Amino acid sequence: MKIVYKYKEMTSNIAGKIKRPVGRIQLWSSKLNRWIKVEGFIDSGADITLIPFGLGRMLGFNIDESNVKVLGGVGEGRVSVCIVTAKVKIGDNEFNARIGWAFDNKVPTLIGRMDIFDRFNITFKEREGKIIFEPV
Repeated sequence: MKIVYKYKEMTSNIAGKIKRPVGRIQLWSSKLNRWIKVEGFIDSGADITLIPFGLGRMLGFNIDESNVKVLGGVGEGRVSVCIVTAKVKIGDNEFNARIGWAFDNKVPTLIGRMDIFDRFNITFKEREGKIIFEPV
């Protein structure tokens, strides 16, 4: 079953109004004992899914010092994260995925490649403003 997301219109400092690829996934919260709907940028350039600190707390994550890493982004941007494993649901597809839980609330949620993109054929239809996830 295909999952279709639509681009979302946002404001950019460079381009003014712009449409960005946004998807809604669900993450399991052991703290609340239920699925939490999360919206994030579908980012084919992100090695790993990234979530802000407060969301990780809501999901019930605990910091494991042995899994703390520093991720780099555009330019010299750096963010410290704890690599955690989360239950993820996209459409009817439920699986475990590694997530970078940032020690910062200012980071956007990114839906990255690791453990997610290999489960789907993903098509970005820029002109139509759609992103299609087809389970492999």
